[in-house]
Amino acid sequence: MITLIATIKAKQGQEKELADLCVEMAKKVRENEKGCLKYVPYVSLENPEEVVFIEKYKTAEDLDKHRKTAHYQEIVKNKIGALLAEAPELEEFD
Repeated sequence: MITLIATIKAKQGQEKELADLCVEMAKKVRENEKGCLKYVPYVSLENPEEVVFIEKYKTAEDLDKHRKTAHYQEIVKNKIGALLAEAPELEEFD
């Protein structure tokens, strides 16, 4: 099993739009990716511009497939990316 923790930070004033897109992405993942066991975004109570995703995949291949899906490309690459104040922090665990 592969666990990914992804931390993203919104540009000032983009917090709500980022949070809404994260919820939309989570819904798409749960509906379409059988290899994904968990995909949950959490908005920080102390820093509402920060969202942390906890993701779990059956295999590394399932994580790779996730990054190639149409919904990942549309939502993460095309929409969420434009709202970020800095590059995402990604950490993978086995």
